[in-house]
Amino acid sequence: MDESAVKLQIKEYWNQRAESFDEAHENEDKRKWFEYFRNLMGASAGQSVLDIGTGTGFLAIMAAELGFSVTGIDFAEKMLEIARKKTAEKNLDIQYLIADLNSLPFEDESFDYIVNSRVLWTLTDPDKALNEWKRVLKKGGEILSFIRLTDEMCIYTSEDTYGSEVYEKLVFKLSSGTELIERCHSCGFSKVDLVKLPDIALDTEVYGEWYVLRAIKEQYNQDLAVDAVQAFWNRRSSTYEEEHEITSLDHWKVYLGQLVGENRSAKIIDLATGTGMIANLLGEIGYTDVTGMDISEGMMDIARQHAKERNTGVRFRYGNALELPVEESSVDVLINCRLLWTLLEPEKALAEWIRVVRPGGAVIALHEMEESYTSEEEQVWRHFLYGKNADPYMELNNATKAEYLKLFENSGLEHVKLVHMKGCQTLENGKDNWYALVGYKKEEE
Repeated sequence: MDESAVKLQIKEYWNQRAESFDEAHENEDKRKWFEYFRNLMGASAGQSVLDIGTGTGFLAIMAAELGFSVTGIDFAEKMLEIARKKTAEKNLDIQYLIADLNSLPFEDESFDYIVNSRVLWTLTDPDKALNEWKRVLKKGGEILSFIRLTDEMCIYTSEDTYGSEVYEKLVFKLSSGTELIERCHSCGFSKVDLVKLPDIALDTEVYGEWYVLRAIKEQYNQDLAVDAVQAFWNRRSSTYEEEHEITSLDHWKVYLGQLVGENRSAKIIDLATGTGMIANLLGEIGYTDVTGMDISEGMMDIARQHAKERNTGVRFRYGNALELPVEESSVDVLINCRLLWTLLEPEKALAEWIRVVRPGGAVIALHEMEESYTSEEEQVWRHFLYGKNADPYMELNNATKAEYLKLFENSGLEHVKLVHMKGCQTLENGKDNWYALVGYKKEEE
């Protein structure tokens, strides 16, 4: 069967499925769909979206409702008829076109986002498709491909869908998440990851949970990344402590006292202080010169209120982990909690922390750590927090204990060690996996 015959058979299948296609979403949580989609897309700000294989317009309509300028393409005419009807009923403006996903009728660098759902498994020439999608994507643009993966982290495709002859032509019909990532890398996308979208699908037994494969036409901009991080934590500030509050406070205080040392007048910075959990514990222990720093004023407003209520004497001010407003060699201890995995440029950040610590002073990073990630899901799926301007550049996302240790050992810090903080926990995590990663700045000769 040649390529044109394959395409024709696939097209006829989807035309026949058009009237019943939306039934596929009946066993899904549409509220969750919209919530995930909104978080992944971020603010529209006049940005453009191309929905490839738009079908009846499910993703295209959500994007238009978020304020994006949307174009949807498909080669199944009856699918597009339903998409246009649904769009008109919602009084939205979406351009729908009949087009081939391997040969798009658009100029280079036309779109900020390319989205698709249930499309990857149908590709017969994924390299051609991915390169064509990359061509029409702007620099810094992002592809969001929504797929379902089984518990084994693989696509499942039934041979009965298109018939055996077409089935053999489907390159991704049983591919793993790792294979999808590798194929995107081979097509020139240097920032690629998988994000799990739990609780959308109510029937996961056959096809599994929903995921999104994200691939960016790379263009890192530190200012945009920092803005994205700052905006996220300002939004999250009011609910952050509902999940992340520290428990077993006595254990935390014992370890903090041991790590920071006996000098209660030591100059301490708690970086990425958030709502001030660590900074205020240090104040309660009796340390008298503690400053909490964060890029989120919303988080620090809560931290200041806690400091006032508990009379800890802790001060709070703006501070970016990559560019601290602190003089060189002026701090005795720089401590942070749960910051490492979110770092955009970990080597640069650590060098900046070392710069502000005095010779002999300590850099301490408190973090949950695992020896390894054994399942493919743990190895490949990543969190989404900040959007395309920051998430793909979180180099330590899912880092192991050894990888965190290597970061400190390669930084020039001396006497690097890991301290297991037994008994220290937070509300969301009952595991006994909190560690302190500690290193000391070299003494002057």
